[in-house]
Amino acid sequence: METRLLEYFVAVAQEGGFTRAAERCHAAQSTVSAGIRALESDLGVVLFERDTRRVAQTPTGAAVLPLARELLDQLGRLRDVASDDGVLRGTLRVGTLTNVVAGMRLSSVLGRFQAQHPGVDLQLSPSPTGSAGLARDLADGRIDLAFLGGAPMPLADLEAEPLARSIFVAILPLGHPLGEQDIVPLAELVRLPFIDSPEGFGNRTALDSAIAARGLARRTTIEIADVAQMPLFVAAGLGVAVMPRSLVPSDVVGVDLHPLDTLIEWELLVATRRRPSAAARALRTAVAAEFASD
Repeated sequence: METRLLEYFVAVAQEGGFTRAAERCHAAQSTVSAGIRALESDLGVVLFERDTRRVAQTPTGAAVLPLARELLDQLGRLRDVASDDGVLRGTLRVGTLTNVVAGMRLSSVLGRFQAQHPGVDLQLSPSPTGSAGLARDLADGRIDLAFLGGAPMPLADLEAEPLARSIFVAILPLGHPLGEQDIVPLAELVRLPFIDSPEGFGNRTALDSAIAARGLARRTTIEIADVAQMPLFVAAGLGVAVMPRSLVPSDVVGVDLHPLDTLIEWELLVATRRRPSAAARALRTAVAAEFASD
């Protein structure tokens, strides 16, 4: 059985179609389709139900998928051991949080890593679905390493190293009445319209959990994936925001930052699957060392 056929199968299952799977595998759609037919013939089973509108896994396909992912992971580790000459090779897919790590020297870390390990094909892409989407992509094998943010918590089936923590602060327009208090009460803040990240983003999840734990509720009127843009909307008088202090741009104008009466923490982590490739493990170690030295 060709490894490439298993890669096609996992890609189609995870992407939900042949077109996106072909793009992910850098192959023609006809090649992926032919590969799936060959794999089904080899196994003597039907892995996908196909019609003109959708592609869906059969029960057999769903049962085979985790085994195929594990086999591909083990083949990757086999290659690491077989080529244990100190040279890292292979593709390393990195998922990032939108606008979170941009100012945290990630480019410098990746640049040094690439210079030290030119045999690694380094691929970097942001996630439009936040930490929840990144964690799913990592667990499903779509990416090999991810930067995750949110409330400190264990991550099942993943290995994560904490990089930094930050305290949430209230972001208010200049001259807002609540800003006259030394510490802004969360119970009063939630009465105002909120500007926040979409659901699934780690900072949104941490704040939602803290508000629910206080028995409070709020109304989010504007959702912005680019966290750094949130203070601009506050400055325009469109609402208030609560976000990690470290994510507030240093050059923001038109807003005041105030401590909250409730301690809410946000944590940035770098994560891989529990048995990562040698390249993923090396990059995770390099990133952790960079933040530890800061």
